[in-house]
Amino acid sequence: MPSPTLLSLPTELVTRIIDLADPSTHLNLACVCSHLFKCAKRILTHHREAHRKFSVISDLDPSSIPTLLRSASGIASPIDAWHVKHIELWGSRWDWAEWRPWSLRETAEQAGVPRQMRRHVFSKVPCLEWVIPRWELAHYLKIMQEELGLPEDLVDCARVEFERGCDSVMQMLLIVLCPRLESLKLLYNRHDKVESRRCLHWLTFVMGKSWIDSAWPPGLQSLRDVAVGLTSKTCLDDDVVYVWYSRSSFRGLMKLPNLRSLYFRGLRAQDHPEIDGEGDFSANRHLRNDGALESSTTISFRDAADELPARCSTVENLYLKDTGDYDNTSELAAAPKALKSYTIHGGSVCFGQISDFDIQLEFMVQEQHESLESIMIYDASELQGYRCTLYRLGDEIPVHECIKLRQIHVEINDLLTFAYYDFPRGDQQGEFRELAEVWKDVSKHQECAELIAGLFPPSLEVLVLGNSEEITSLEMEEDVLIRIILSNKLPSLKAIFLEVPDDENNILPLTKLYEVGWQNGVDIRVKTNPQAPRHQVQLPMAPQALSYQSPQDAQESEFDPFRGCWIEAPRDTQVDEQTGGGPVNDAFEALNEDVETDDDYPDLHRQYYG
Repeated sequence: MPSPTLLSLPTELVTRIIDLADPSTHLNLACVCSHLFKCAKRILTHHREAHRKFSVISDLDPSSIPTLLRSASGIASPIDAWHVKHIELWGSRWDWAEWRPWSLRETAEQAGVPRQMRRHVFSKVPCLEWVIPRWELAHYLKIMQEELGLPEDLVDCARVEFERGCDSVMQMLLIVLCPRLESLKLLYNRHDKVESRRCLHWLTFVMGKSWIDSAWPPGLQSLRDVAVGLTSKTCLDDDVVYVWYSRSSFRGLMKLPNLRSLYFRGLRAQDHPEIDGEGDFSANRHLRNDGALESSTTISFRDAADELPARCSTVENLYLKDTGDYDNTSELAAAPKALKSYTIHGGSVCFGQISDFDIQLEFMVQEQHESLESIMIYDASELQGYRCTLYRLGDEIPVHECIKLRQIHVEINDLLTFAYYDFPRGDQQGEFRELAEVWKDVSKHQECAELIAGLFPPSLEVLVLGNSEEITSLEMEEDVLIRIILSNKLPSLKAIFLEVPDDENNILPLTKLYEVGWQNGVDIRVKTNPQAPRHQVQLPMAPQALSYQSPQDAQESEFDPFRGCWIEAPRDTQVDEQTGGGPVNDAFEALNEDVETDDDYPDLHRQYYG
């Protein structure tokens, strides 16, 4: 008697077999023959709907994360989670009273209200009544203990968070269990000041355990792009970074096995920043929120996440914004195997100011000179180099050794100062002369231009010249740039961006520079230049949320190569962006007044000192 084949089985049984098969096999099975296609038709429809609904997900709606977690953990059909490619998280809900949608209205200042409390950032709707049965909770805790290998004390803390309605553990579980996750974006939320209630806190322990075992859960294995601390131009933003992210979290992300791009805003030099009044207390860094000591296993996982050995990272594009006092630059520079793009975006965090920027770049050029293609600095006026405006080229930072470098930002004042030191700066009487006086020696002009051109590799295509000193008299700068273009020392050069002050009336016309650039195939990108550029230039940009677009984003027109952001188009009228056109305070008062808030200092203090 011949053995039965798949096609000889009853249609209902074949359909059930397809249902139980791995989602990755469904399409292949359906393409075998018309009979299997008919059997798989219902499940293919499910795939199509899941792709449409869940390719990009966020926690704007409180039901999204727990619903998809049931799919990712095996409670419901795995198809929905299989189609999740991008996860965007806007914050953590701390208890059941906060299970409302995030209300992404404009900033409090624009709305004409005082600085908002935490309860004001949730929509004016009833709380979502979500129930996690005991068997479901046990299922999640079992995954944490058996599949992720987390210690008992962490699992017990997770149980408490589940029961109180804090969704940060659910967010972590969804991230690590989605089998085809490519992108993770954690939006900046100034109301998420308590680190232990954030998804990234839980994720750090998983990354530490995975690093120890050299085995990563599917979501972390598949991640390609991660962004932490993205701004959204909503009421969740801060002008200054008051929410910091720990060094161990940053380093854990750097070690993800297939990471390609990492954006990180608000980086700290250590896991526990100083806060006011800490000198009056004896800090214990291993206390949990309930005052109990963390287990040695938990501590070891965090320490493992904090490791950053040389050449441990696959990251190719690194974008750091508001780095504060982070000074572990040598370890960071040595970590990538082959970094292609290094971007620093100026700013400050409330715990420290940014200084000695050139040190951040010096080690990176030394370690990554064989692979670096882009070195960009945005908001350079917020940064300060050591005895220079930003950084000094030449022997100190030899970017000419970056053999693949295509684009770079340099402060024009630093370029001229470098050449200035190569000139004889004393007159016949030995008196010191300023740069403008030295420049009067016309015989040195060509030598100066060639000297500056020699600071860059022949591969350079885009030169971004910052002007944070707001120099308005640009005769020397124009002459040097013209001579560099004509010298052909940079044969690949396609575009020069030159920053000029906003007061255009006091700027020397750069007509000759425009003409020479045009004749030699080099776009001179200055806001006063009427010529349309001929070359497409792609500069590094911060990622943007896909699940929400602010009204400002909808009106943006062009990218500012000096500020690193999109410039808003002029608006004739202001659109009312409030809730239903009604008074803002009316909407706020409808929310629960007893919701826990993080705006008080004691909560932060209790987190670290028990």
